[in-house]
Amino acid sequence: KLIIASLFGFTILGNYSLGIQFFLLLLIIPQIVWKYILPYDSVGVENKKLKQILVFVSVGLTILSFIVFPSFIELFFPQYSETVNITRIISVAIIPATIFLIYHSKFLGMEKSKYVFISSAILTVVQILGIIILGNLYQTQGMALAIVLAYTCSAVYMIFQDKLQNRKNPNKIH
Repeated sequence: KLIIASLFGFTILGNYSLGIQFFLLLLIIPQIVWKYILPYDSVGVENKKLKQILVFVSVGLTILSFIVFPSFIELFFPQYSETVNITRIISVAIIPATIFLIYHSKFLGMEKSKYVFISSAILTVVQILGIIILGNLYQTQGMALAIVLAYTCSAVYMIFQDKLQNRKNPNKIH
C-alpha cells in the first residue's frame, strides 16, 4: 500500500484496497480448509478428495464473484465503480491462491519449509514488480493483474517442486 500510495496516489489506492477486500473475502473458505488439512498433511494423511473439492469451490467462487460483485459494488459502493473490473481480475487469483495454499500445507507437512519460503518470496517479488510495472501501464487493472500473476507464479513453482520431489522419491507417498 505504501508503494501504491506514493507512486499512484490515494484514489487508486482506495480502489485497489476495496478490490483486495473482496479478494480476502473470497479467500476465507480456502484458508479455513488450509487450517483443517495442515495437521493431516503433517502426519502424512492425504485429503486428496477434499483438496480437489476445494479447487472446484475456488473456481465456483471466481465465477460467482464475476456475477455478484459488480452488482454489489454498484449498489453499496457507487463511488467505487472502477473497482468492478478490479474485483473481476482479482477474483481469478483465487484459483492459484487456493493451489498455493494446498501445496503450502503439503510442503509444511513434509517439513520442507524452504519451498514455502521460496514460493512466498516469488509471490512478494512478482507482486511488487507487477504493481510497479503493470500499474504504470494499466493503473488499477494492472495492479490487480499483478496479484493474479504473483499467485500463479508461486503456485506453478510449488507444483514444479512437488513434481521434482515425486521424481526424486518415487516410492515415498507425499
